[in-house]
Amino acid sequence: MIRLGISSAGIFVEKGILPRLEKVKNIKVTAISVKHSQDRATILADRFGIKKKYFEFEEILNDADIDAVYICSPNVFHKEMVVAAANAGKHIICEKPLGMNAEECIEMVQICKDNNVKLAVDFCYPRTGAQQKVKQIVDEGTLGEISNLHMSFSLCNFTKEVGGWRCNPKISGGGALMDLVPHLVHLACYILNDTVKSVMAYVSPEKTDEDVEKDSLSMLEFKRGVKVSIDSSFKRCRNHNFTIIGSKGSVYAEGTMGWQTGGKIILQTLTDDFHNEQISFDEDMGIENNFRLFAKAIEEDTVVPATGEDGLHIQMVIDAIYESGKRGKRINL
Repeated sequence: MIRLGISSAGIFVEKGILPRLEKVKNIKVTAISVKHSQDRATILADRFGIKKKYFEFEEILNDADIDAVYICSPNVFHKEMVVAAANAGKHIICEKPLGMNAEECIEMVQICKDNNVKLAVDFCYPRTGAQQKVKQIVDEGTLGEISNLHMSFSLCNFTKEVGGWRCNPKISGGGALMDLVPHLVHLACYILNDTVKSVMAYVSPEKTDEDVEKDSLSMLEFKRGVKVSIDSSFKRCRNHNFTIIGSKGSVYAEGTMGWQTGGKIILQTLTDDFHNEQISFDEDMGIENNFRLFAKAIEEDTVVPATGEDGLHIQMVIDAIYESGKRGKRINL
């Protein structure tokens, strides 16, 4: 049983994380830490039966009864918290993006190696039942040779008033591109079992010190030649979907990403005519599975489901997209 300390008590922790961790048998949430709201820590500790509540992250790090920490603070604090946790000998699962830029991620990965602690990134999308089914379809060769992926994720009217710190570039590092695209890039890497070679992108408006970009459209070239287009937005109608196209057919997934369940998968195969079939899948929760595998990796000293190196690669892609959007040219990783 892995004893976990949580560094935040925001809405996502309350509604997305804690209810699901109650169903994970090899993790016990032992403590919660909230720096700016003692009342908030008390409310969640009482609601979810968490024994200890702290008001400084250092208190979690000094607790010998805690094996690992979950870092769900605003992005600007990820690096300092990962470094502190690694130096304290705690295993770490950190929310995406891993850092504000690739330079930060390099340091974070190295400090965890130096301290012999595991660093995982909470890329939970591949762990849902829907994405596992899509991965199976691809791996079995049902679609033939994959040529393209088209991926889309947008949030409707996500402004400073609605998005809070996620729309403050000094805290978030960016807008829709920084918030949504890391999940899509990681999912594409997972499905293709490959990494990104180069990017070309359109980013609008250009990110400044005072405001974030609202839209991005990127073309990623993977090392084995597959092209992946990704669009993200903070101002279009809410949606999330992706299509994988191969020589023998295609698969379309809608509403299967995010930390909820549901959605649909449509498989289209080429015979004498187009054949469409809705595919069933297990309603497995990505968050539950991701944390379960994280705890198992600690217990068995194996590789975590999404490593710090994965987080670094994704951040290198994000940095390259920003650079491509600014310079109007293709950027090689």
